[in-house]
Parts: sequence; C-alpha cells; structure tokens
Amino acid sequence: VCCLAALCFLRGLQKLRESLRGFEWALPMYKDEELDEDLRKQIQIMRHSEKVPWGEGLPELRRPGSWRPYLFEQRSAVENLEEIHGMLGLVRRRPRDMTKDQLIEGVRQVLMMKYHPLLRVSKRYWSKEQAQTIAEALAMECDLHQPLASGGLEEITPLGIVNQLPSPGPAWLQSSIRFAIWAMRPVFRSALLWHSRFVATPFGKLHVLDSHAPGTSFRGNSEPPLLLQHGMFVTGWSMSPVGWLLSRQGRRIIMPDLFDFDHGNSISEGGWSSRQGRRIIMPDLFDFDHGNSISEGGWSAGKVRRIAEHLECLICVVRDLLDTCPKVKEVDIAGHSFGGWLIGMLASCCAQRGLPVRKVVLLGPGGPLVRIHGDPMLVRFFHCPMETLSEVLPWWVPRAPAQAVVRLVLGLLFSPNNVNILFGLRYQEYLGCASAAFGTDSPTLLLWGDEDRVNWPRKEELLMPYLNNRFPNLEAFWVEGGGHNIQIDSFVAVSRCMDDFLGPIGGGKSRIGARFLGWETLFRITDRRLTRMNMVAGVPAPDDVVFH
Repeated sequence: VCCLAALCFLRGLQKLRESLRGFEWALPMYKDEELDEDLRKQIQIMRHSEKVPWGEGLPELRRPGSWRPYLFEQRSAVENLEEIHGMLGLVRRRPRDMTKDQLIEGVRQVLMMKYHPLLRVSKRYWSKEQAQTIAEALAMECDLHQPLASGGLEEITPLGIVNQLPSPGPAWLQSSIRFAIWAMRPVFRSALLWHSRFVATPFGKLHVLDSHAPGTSFRGNSEPPLLLQHGMFVTGWSMSPVGWLLSRQGRRIIMPDLFDFDHGNSISEGGWSSRQGRRIIMPDLFDFDHGNSISEGGWSAGKVRRIAEHLECLICVVRDLLDTCPKVKEVDIAGHSFGGWLIGMLASCCAQRGLPVRKVVLLGPGGPLVRIHGDPMLVRFFHCPMETLSEVLPWWVPRAPAQAVVRLVLGLLFSPNNVNILFGLRYQEYLGCASAAFGTDSPTLLLWGDEDRVNWPRKEELLMPYLNNRFPNLEAFWVEGGGHNIQIDSFVAVSRCMDDFLGPIGGGKSRIGARFLGWETLFRITDRRLTRMNMVAGVPAPDDVVFH
C-alpha cells in the first residue's frame, strides 16, 4: 500500500510539473536562454586575454605621448584616474597613490573594454610598452608624484566576472518572477483600466500599456500624451507607479516594453526566430564604428540589441500617438536610467524627422553621464563575490544563508538576457557615446536620486557643463534619499514634480500628494524633498529647497 501510494504521489508530481511547464510556455513573454553568439565569442576572447595579456603592439599610436584617444576620452584626466582606480578594485589605496604597474594594468583593462575586437587578432593588439606610454602621459597630466612606485599588482582584483557570465540562477526564481509579472496583468487591465496593445515597427509588434485607448474621449484627450520609457533589466511595469498617479490627473500615459527584454511582451521577429531554433546572422554593415546610424535596409536580422534599433521603435510609438489622436499636436517623453538615455536621443531624432516633442523628462539617466566604476568595493564584489562577502560579513552572521542570498542576487543580475543587453552594448554607443544626437532645445526636467549607486552621477562641476551644452533649457533637482529607482521609491515626489513641469491637465496646481484615497500613510514614505542642482559649477543655486 505504501509503495502504491508513493507511486501515485510521484505520478501526481510529474503531471503537475508537466502542466506547469505547459503553462510557462503558454505565457506570451520573452526569455533569453543563452548568450548571443557575438557576445559569447567576445567573452571567450577576454578569458583568453587574461592568459596572454599583451600583444606585439598596434602598428602605430595615433598620438604618442597622449592618453586621451585611448582611455575615456570624454572625461578629464582626474576622472580617468578615478575610473582606473575603481576598475581595478583597489580598496586599500587612493587613486593618487596607485603605482606605475597598477596604472599600466588599468590602461590594459580600459583598452580591452573599449577595443576588445582587436583581441581577435593576437599579434595586432597593444603591447606593454604602448600601455606604459599611455599610463605615463595620464600620470603626468594628473600631476602625480614622480617617479611612480612599482609593484602592487597583488592588490588588483582579478577579472573573475568573465568566468561567471552568464549566471542564470535557479529555475524556480526565474519562473516566480515570470509568473509575478504575468499576474500583474489584471491590475493593469481591470483595476486601472489600462489597455494592452501593439504598435507596428520594422522589427515586429511592440507592446505598450496605454492608459486610454485610441479614439476615446477623456478630460485630457487634447493634451500632449506622455511616453514613459523603462530602463534596463525591467519592462514597462517598472514605470507603473508614476504612470498611475499622472494618469489620475487626466493625462494619457503610454509605457512601451522594449524588444527582447526578459519577461516582456515585445518579441521581435528575430527573437521569435531564435526561440524556434533558427540560426541568426547579425552583420554590422553601416557605421559600425559608433553603431548609432543604421541605414533603412541595413537592420540586423537578429534580436533588437542596438541603440539605433530601440530608437526606431520608439519613433514608431511617437508616430502612433500623433496619428491616432487628431487633436494631439505634440507629445511629452520621459525615461528612467537606460530609458532616460534613450529619451535624450529620441528627442533629437524626433526633431530631425519633424515629430513635435513638447517637453522632456530624464530620471537618473545613464550613458556618459555616470561614473562607470564608482565604487572599488562593488567592483571587487562582482569579480569575487564570495571572497568579498567573507571579508565584509560580520562574524555573527551565518555564512551559508548569506552566500545563498548572494547567488540569488547574482542570478538576477547576470541572467543571460541581462548580460546580452548590458555587455552586448558597444562602448561607443552607450557609455562612451559622443553623438551630438543626445540633447534637445525643448524644456527638460532632470531628477536624480542623491543616493543612486547604480547610475552614479559624475561630479557636479563636470556634469553640469556637459548637460547645459546638450540641454540649454534644463531644470535639474536631486531627490533627497532617493536611490536608483526613484520612479518607485520616490514616486509621489517624482510624479508631483513631473506634473508641475508638464503642466497639470486643465491648468491650476498639481493635486498629487494632497490626498491618497486612504493610502496616505503608505505613500507618504515616497514623498521626498527635491533640491535644485547647481546649474553653474562652483556657484550655489538660489532657493536650494523648492519642494517638500
């Protein structure tokens, strides 16, 4: 009897597993299972470069005795020194105390990050002598004490991250996230009465959440709609708190899901093909140096990964808003993190194509506005997570549970899709983008959490001149106590400031934050103080605190 009961129990578990598996595949959501082919080869080459770090040298250096063409050219010499310090994970030494050998190794890692395709030809990438020339030029401009000390290579954190990619994490975690996002649909569609629809693009049908269906009549149907763009590693749901509050004021809100993001409903034609097991070829044929200009006939046949491809999709959404609403003459656009960088580019692209954009909002944007390696300890953690955990964990905290939590976190951060999205971006098209397309003359609002350690902003005296040049009509504020996801942890303050900036529907003053329909206590923790940024470096801004 016991054997028969055990057999029935096992058969029941098997049927449950099969039904859950079928339910999982029935969800119309995207999910990456492996790395893109180009990225996989890139990681293999970087692993090999750790064994053979130096080549025979480039045929010639474009500017001997100069560091700027080879390192982070848009940043100052001191910023480059700090970036190298953070990249090496030097937690026990200040940037100005780095040794000559540490600087040379830092130069090698920067060159590998920027010009990794050169590693594919082992005899044609930089030599140690060339890296030393670049390091000496940087040290000279930073006015470091000469001669520099030697040694200290043992203090450098080894590049362990290339051996951990990807780190998909346990299957139950991915399935739980997938199911939780899927279960939010009734909230959007029934409770909030939002509409799920698709917009035609050159890469397939892009999914958007729309607070008001096209053609419906509502209080703000003649006002400019607002496009809210999510950031990296998430989809449109991450903008829902801000979108909800702004839509309650009578404003139409559109939240697109970028193509081929995990757990999203936008699956490109190349994404469908890869799921069906077809081989995908992705040639770079047009303007491959920077990757931001792709001819109309030169789109890749694979998944949507390039910045220019995402921009083309968002332009289609803007066109859809203008075409489906005859009363609408302009649109407002806003984005968070990676989406903030896209929105800054989108504003310029719309101006070039004659699509009217009224106002722009940037929430903690990425790209060249941020420090790449701001915290050496964080860099050390990503390269050697368990070793770093052992160093910083108090003696009274059990090791095993803490290590299990770290594995779960790494599984979320370094899933195949996240690695494809972040590490698949070329340096020249995102972190080091020098394109003049980023910026607009339209009135622009910038909100940034002052405790953001993901998109860690550059120093204010260096950031403000860059922003003033790209956005001449800029208002900028720090969100006090706000982290990276200010659209969630500070969504009341962000929504109220955006509503005042965009102009409340029907005139008057924003009502956001006055009453919360009985939810005052819960939402009050997301209502934070905003402090005006110093728009001119070194000159205090008047009226520091403007909202509370």
